Amino acid sequence: MSTLGWKFYIINASWNIIFFAVVYFTWVETRLVPLEQVALKFGDLDVDTLDGQDVNSSVITEEKM
Repeated sequence: MSTLGWKFYIINASWNIIFFAVVYFTWVETRLVPLEQVALKFGDLDVDTLDGQDVNSSVITEEKM
């Protein structure tokens, strides 16, 4: 190890630059993206979502005495 000297730092710096470039171009950005779209970006199946207009339900209320 002591015979490498300054050459070791060049190897390490080169590896860091290559690694940074690979991560920069392959990292999937998921900030401010809904979970359904994140799943699509990672190859999961399309998830059906329900909007307020699609839901058919009734509300039952109870009064306490």
